Amino acid sequence: MTDAKWPLDDTIRLADRTLELALPDAAALNAHLEAATIEGLVADSAALRTARDGQINRPGRMREATLTQDEAVLAGAALVETVRFAVGRAKAGKKNAKLKAAVGVGSTASLAGVKGSSAALDKIVAASEGRLAADLRRCGVLPAMIESAGELSIHITGADRVQEARGEAGVVGTSFKNVTLVRAIDDIDAIIAAAQLAFYKTNPARAKLYRDLIPSHPKKATPTGAGGTTGGAT
Repeated sequence: MTDAKWPLDDTIRLADRTLELALPDAAALNAHLEAATIEGLVADSAALRTARDGQINRPGRMREATLTQDEAVLAGAALVETVRFAVGRAKAGKKNAKLKAAVGVGSTASLAGVKGSSAALDKIVAASEGRLAADLRRCGVLPAMIESAGELSIHITGADRVQEARGEAGVVGTSFKNVTLVRAIDDIDAIIAAAQLAFYKTNPARAKLYRDLIPSHPKKATPTGAGGTTGGAT
């Protein structure tokens, strides 16, 4: 994972402005984008805003806490099988041996028990936070699915794991935010590029609106209350 080239607040503003253009243009843009790019930016923009405002410490806010342990094991197994199937079939995953190994494609380990289900879910979360995060996203695995995997794993393993998770929250939360920030920037770049391909002939003015989103200033901290990013391609 590379460092984010834009600060957090600037990225959130830029994501919002990009989505204002991209959502109405989704039909034209999707032909030039990898799976779930626009949908993923919607999710990542919301996650970054929430992380900035201090409302979460890690991916997973225990929305699955109402499930019994047995129900969580079943839900976790279904999620793991779905992610593995997607990775094994998607263009970005089927020839990616490292990604397939990371999420357990082809594994014969049982998902029926507490240990097996939790371990498989943890592998998916780990893949989403490391060097394979972008590849996992290109397979269509969205942040909400990763959050569910984290929540289910904690719920399955019980109160001891919840306490451990609280102790690790600051470190994991920072990792999640950083990975999400870089991923959002990559998606913004991809959408701007896709717009050039989609509109260069049919609507050059529309293509220019996307180019004008590109910040012209170098990376630096944005003072509280500062205005939006200025346009102008670098």
